[in-house]
Amino acid sequence: ASIPITSGFEDTTTTYTNAGKVRNQGLEMSLHTINLTGELGWETNVTATYNKNKIKDLNSAVPYYINQINNSYVTMPAKDYPINAFYGYVTDGLFQNQA
Repeated sequence: ASIPITSGFEDTTTTYTNAGKVRNQGLEMSLHTINLTGELGWETNVTATYNKNKIKDLNSAVPYYINQINNSYVTMPAKDYPINAFYGYVTDGLFQNQA
């Protein structure tokens, strides 16, 4: 029996695939304390994370464009760059006046 293309998902125009290899590195730390002072008691939770990734290989020479704003693609997976790296225009700085 065939499964309908939607299979309960709304976006039927996008095909998801394993498109390459990614290296993820990071650190996650958590500190949990139970504090007691006489009759007063409280708990404290502190969490800190640092994560980075890099695309190590893409399975195709065809570029994968994602995250479109005003008909312009702002992210494009590329080898040796992070996932969802932001692409924009290079400028000479901020405009200070109309001149």
